[in-house]
Amino acid sequence: MKLSVANEDQINKLYHLGPCIAMVWEGPSAVVITRKMKDMMKNVVHVADTIEESLKEIKLWFIEEEIVNYKLSIEDWVRI
Repeated sequence: MKLSVANEDQINKLYHLGPCIAMVWEGPSAVVITRKMKDMMKNVVHVADTIEESLKEIKLWFIEEEIVNYKLSIEDWVRI
């Protein structure tokens, strides 16, 4: 998650003006869950329609070093 102001390239691709908070979420059904959240917050949240689209948008808003990959400690014990 980071606070950002859209640059010209981002504005042209997403039609967003002004400050925004960009986030990357992952996990089972992440796209479906965030789309449901968007429905509750009309005109406030932008959510990618597909995993493929989200990968493009991640590259648009984040550099590789800003994405944190981690493993939950519970993953050794429970299949998630």
